[in-house]
Amino acid sequence: HRISVVIPSLGRETLALCQAALAKQTRQPDEVVVVIDQHRGGVAWARNEGIAKATGDLIAFADDDGIPPPDWLERLVSAHDRHQATVAGGTFQETDPLLDAIRRRHPLPDSEQIDQGGLVGNGGNILFTRDCLEDCIRKDGHAFNLDFRDAGEDWELMLRLRKRKATMVYVPNPVRHLRRATVWQ
Repeated sequence: HRISVVIPSLGRETLALCQAALAKQTRQPDEVVVVIDQHRGGVAWARNEGIAKATGDLIAFADDDGIPPPDWLERLVSAHDRHQATVAGGTFQETDPLLDAIRRRHPLPDSEQIDQGGLVGNGGNILFTRDCLEDCIRKDGHAFNLDFRDAGEDWELMLRLRKRKATMVYVPNPVRHLRRATVWQ
């Protein structure tokens, strides 16, 4: 495989930490595409821009405030290949106490498995085949839906892929998430 990792970013200081973690992967990406969202187009816009610039046959997405473990990419690609999946993804290990408490309310499995609905979908810890993303772009005009403006575009894409009978595999290899809860959460 040729693997592209796309990182949508607001230019946060944590981007350097994410890039450093990608440089230490046991399976190195063939390219890292950082899309800086200077005009507040949103994460969906940045991910779509990243898809357009990426050259890999597999495209992984990381968030600029996430720190993938050293075997992150290797495990996603291995699960993708083992299950002949369209999508392989996991979740976050939250560093913020409130976000951690929210995530723990719905514990996820400890083992890799085909997702029957609802496990895969976190846009900061996911890998797609280029073909499936391009199919969404051809048929729907975009991969990540710009209408949701950073709230639900990941899950909306997963719903479209489920309707297309895409094979999704859950990989229990959480990315350490440096995001802090807001007052509204």
